[in-house]
Amino acid sequence: MVIASVEYRTANESLFPSQVEDIKSAIRFLKARAEFFGIDPNRIGIMGESAGGHLAALVGTSNGVSKFERGENLEYGSEVKSVCAWYPPVDLQLTGSDVDGKDPFHGNPPQNLLLGINLQLHPEQAEDANPKSYLRRDCPPFLLLHGDLDKVVPVSHSIGLYEAIEQNGTPVELHILRGAGHGSSEFFQAKVQGIIINFFLKTFGMKSEI
Repeated sequence: MVIASVEYRTANESLFPSQVEDIKSAIRFLKARAEFFGIDPNRIGIMGESAGGHLAALVGTSNGVSKFERGENLEYGSEVKSVCAWYPPVDLQLTGSDVDGKDPFHGNPPQNLLLGINLQLHPEQAEDANPKSYLRRDCPPFLLLHGDLDKVVPVSHSIGLYEAIEQNGTPVELHILRGAGHGSSEFFQAKVQGIIINFFLKTFGMKSEI
């Protein structure tokens, strides 16, 4: 496998959807130079954790959505074959205060910075950045990983996304790690790595090795 770590504009540099546009531009860049890098442009998957998980999920469900296609190499598509998202914030109108009644962001959740608005006053604005808003029959398979003790992004985000993808008729796996928090060591064990590698191999039509 070849791994590309993608740079994108963060929320303190540019508002949504700049982040998705940048990632899709990077995918098109890789496809345009597939021969140079020695990669198969038809076997590209995407993975991210936390905010990156949200963007990975959004890139996956918005396959073919033209409004996110900006930049160069527009003659190539930005579709991906599969998506692995670790503890992704999906329903951005929900803040950290939904976890144990405490607010880890002290009243200034990062999604407000991402969208440039106060989502408590305008919760409907979150739908444009919600991966569930773009689900269609041709969405790629998903692998979702989440800890049941996550105090930053409640596990309900992944459960809700799992249920929506399953209802859409798209292959989806959800692994809830018992005792795991947000980005805790449980996600970096050999068993979890095996689940991820086998998922990508399966969705790429390759033989599982782990």
